[in-house]
Amino acid sequence: MLMNTTPIIQCFRLIAVRDPLPLEDLLSPPCKLKKESQQRERHHYYDTFEWQLYKAGLCAVQKKSRLHLIDLLSGNEKSSLHFRKNPPHFSPAGVEPGVSKELILSCTNPRALLRLCSIETEITIFRVFDELEKTIGFIQTEHAVLIKNNAGQEIGNFLTIKPLKGYHEVMKTIAGQLPVEAVENNEFAFRNLFRIYMKAAGLTVNGYTPTLSLSLRSGDPIILSACAILKSTFAVMRMNESGIINNIDSEFLHDYRVALRKTRSLLSILKEIFPPEIAVIYQPAFKTIGKKTNALRDCDVYLLKKEFYIQTLPESLRHYLEAFFIELDGKRGTELKKLKTYLRGSAYEKMVTGWNRMLLNELPVSCGHNPDANESTGCVAEKVIKKTIKKVLRHGRSISADTPDHKLHELRIDCKKLRYLLEFFSSLFRTETISPLLKQLKALQENLGGFVDLSVQQHYLEQELASLKTGTRDTDLAAALGGLITILARRQEKAREAFHGTFMRFDSDETKALFAELIHSEKIS
Repeated sequence: MLMNTTPIIQCFRLIAVRDPLPLEDLLSPPCKLKKESQQRERHHYYDTFEWQLYKAGLCAVQKKSRLHLIDLLSGNEKSSLHFRKNPPHFSPAGVEPGVSKELILSCTNPRALLRLCSIETEITIFRVFDELEKTIGFIQTEHAVLIKNNAGQEIGNFLTIKPLKGYHEVMKTIAGQLPVEAVENNEFAFRNLFRIYMKAAGLTVNGYTPTLSLSLRSGDPIILSACAILKSTFAVMRMNESGIINNIDSEFLHDYRVALRKTRSLLSILKEIFPPEIAVIYQPAFKTIGKKTNALRDCDVYLLKKEFYIQTLPESLRHYLEAFFIELDGKRGTELKKLKTYLRGSAYEKMVTGWNRMLLNELPVSCGHNPDANESTGCVAEKVIKKTIKKVLRHGRSISADTPDHKLHELRIDCKKLRYLLEFFSSLFRTETISPLLKQLKALQENLGGFVDLSVQQHYLEQELASLKTGTRDTDLAAALGGLITILARRQEKAREAFHGTFMRFDSDETKALFAELIHSEKIS
């Protein structure tokens, strides 16, 4: 077995704010130090909204004219690329090709990287020599200041010990000579330094996830659990608004819409527990929001599929699609402007403010005398899941070769509702029961999603085709669109053929037994 000989960088936080640590006093003869350089730099840290680089063990930091990818555990650089500017956000697809780009895309596609914070550092680097005057490593002291709104905020002093290959133990001995009165805490990984910087910037590492993470209690009144779920979906919506308005990447709108659909789904499934104003005011309001996001999401979906569409066509037709995507990009700009105006408007702000007040104060109180609202969460969860399972099975079994496309779309919606319910109440059930159910349901959803998406895409392209005028340019585009529609129709037919096999695997004795165990029912049929 090969040993990992990559040197590990040791990091320390120093107690003194400005007073320099007498490094020369740390070294026992014959090791000695030589001051190599001293400079002031501004570093800009990047990650996606979902902290995808951090989750992959990486840190992206722009120093001078390069973007460096740092291993969060060892502190060593994995790769770097030319990167002159420090924009508030950028798409990895637009950076220069190479190892760094591939590494970023493997973690983040299709999310943009956001500038998390800017740190101004005063760095002093010392070279460490052994008795043969051979360099064995480097010691770096760093005074860090957070730059925010053109003002500086002190973070502290740090010391890093960087051994060269083969000298880790020697440098580790040097680290052990650090005086306890100078070091705030013990050695930590570069990851900890990164977290210190993020905390200073007011950021919570891994502080966003679009998925629900709740710990519901089976005996609690369902209205309390419903409020907890709705607060979570509402928080996701609000956190994504800025990303939509600033046009950072398409995933902000996607996550916003998923949270919106979950909200509407819960309000519909549990409508008996809510007061009348929910159905009168908020259900129509959330439906309106959904409609206002539809056109922009449609544009995003087709633009994200650009390469797929182009590669699908014969080479002789590919370049004719450029006009279609240019027009689509312009349409996207128009739809984004409309949505931004709406999200910044007083009507939207009034609605979300009222909804927040409802969740925090009014909803639990207004349902106090409603017996449906006070039924236990566990009992309600089992009832609504059982009802939805039966609906999915009944609809799925009715699908035949002659069933219209819209019936498969309705089945897809039923599957989404079931998936949402399993996610909402997952904390009430055993992981070994619910995990395989979600896996089976996911396979069915992917089949239905592929089928329905292909149907919607064909319909959209057919509308585009019908709108074209007679002329050489439009004739060429018409040929490309027509070819694309034909290819998508073939793929849709294959997805339909695969549906019955996928559904049969879902409608199996094993799956039904798991559902029966989940909801304490003797039989699911």
